[in-house]
Parts: sequence; structure tokens; C-alpha cells
Amino acid sequence: MKKRVIFLGILILFKIPFLFAADEKKVTLTTYYPAPYGEYKTLKASESITVTGPSGANEKAVLSAGGSSGTGLVVTNANKVGIGTTSPKGILDLASTKQAFFPPRVTTSQRNAIASVTTAEGSKKGAVVYNTDTNTLEAYDGNKNWKSVGGGGGGLVWKTIAKKSGQTHPQLPWSDYISQKPTGTCICSDYSNPSSTPKFVGYLVCQEGATYVTCDEDTYDRCKKNYLHYLAPE
Repeated sequence: MKKRVIFLGILILFKIPFLFAADEKKVTLTTYYPAPYGEYKTLKASESITVTGPSGANEKAVLSAGGSSGTGLVVTNANKVGIGTTSPKGILDLASTKQAFFPPRVTTSQRNAIASVTTAEGSKKGAVVYNTDTNTLEAYDGNKNWKSVGGGGGGLVWKTIAKKSGQTHPQLPWSDYISQKPTGTCICSDYSNPSSTPKFVGYLVCQEGATYVTCDEDTYDRCKKNYLHYLAPE
């Protein structure tokens, strides 16, 4: 009789936790104590957390992981992932006012060797990398071309042409004018820095029959100083 009571006690002892686990539908991962880097947060798989989707409809968080402070990671049953938010509005929603998002940072040769893109052209449209050789964000067009997104910032920069030996004025070759697509604004100066005091501010012109562009202004005519500065896309 005593052995039977002991056996029933052991059975109940092991059975009760499984009953509660089935009701809670929770999985908890823990580490040995003490943890080598302090307390580990709880990772749980559940449908007990209700989050609000972009349409206002309720969704269930099937996976959530608490961060060291605030919201960590949330995965919903609508195939949405939120980092820093419990209510992801899209397939991936990143929320932070203190941290940045870093796409893959690669050189031009590393970018060209990305097999997952080059082996399936059309299906990889929209792939994004940051090119560390050109310091630009680039997107793949699905036709074997990587194109700069916003031109590395989308702004204009000053470029400089120095007068060469034998020339009466600095000259921007016509081929460079076509490829660089300058705005037309130019500075004629004796200084290599466009911020220094100019001789005049004018506009780029190409004389009839010439193979170059120079800086011109109605009063001073063609620039005869040492430097021509002009604005072009970055």
C-alpha cells in the first residue's frame, strides 16, 4: 500500500506541470545559473498577446522576445516582424530613435559576386546594398545593373577644372560635360577652392566649333583665370 501511494505521488508530481504547460501554451528557455553575462530574458512562443495590425484588425504574436529595455522582437501570425514595436505595420517594421538600419556593406567586386542575385536576375529586383567603394546605396534592377539610390545623397557638389599649360582659360572637355551633367552654374577664380573669392559667377558655355565648355559671363566674357568651378550631381 505504501509503495502504491509513493508511485501515485510521483505520477501526480510529473503530470501537473504538463497539464499547466498545455493550458498556457508557453515555451520558456532558460540558462544555467548564474548566467555568464547576467540575467537572460525570456523567449516565448505563444498566441496570448494581441497586437493591432495596420487595418485595425487584431493579430496574434506567435513569438516575442523582450529586450534589455523596452520592446524587443515580435513575430505575428500575419507574417509580420517588428523590432522595437509590438505592432508591426508591414512585413518588417523597425522602430528606434537611437539606432540606424545597416544594409549589407560590400565593395563593388563583392557586390558583383552576389550569387543570389546574379543567378536569378528578374526575381531579385529591389535587392539593396551599400557600396563602400563609391559610398552609395545601390538597388538591383533585375537586368544585371546596380543603380545608385539617390546618387549617394542626391545633392550637388562643386567640381574643379584647372587651366593647363598653353591654355588661355580652363576648359571642361565636352565628353566630361555630357557624362557629368552639370547644372550650368560656374565660378571663374584664381583659387582652387570654390569657397574663395571668385572673379565672377557665370554659366557654362560651348563656343561654336569647340570641343570643350568654359565659364562665361556677359561682362567678363570667357574665364581667363586659373580655375573653373562648376556644380554637378554628386
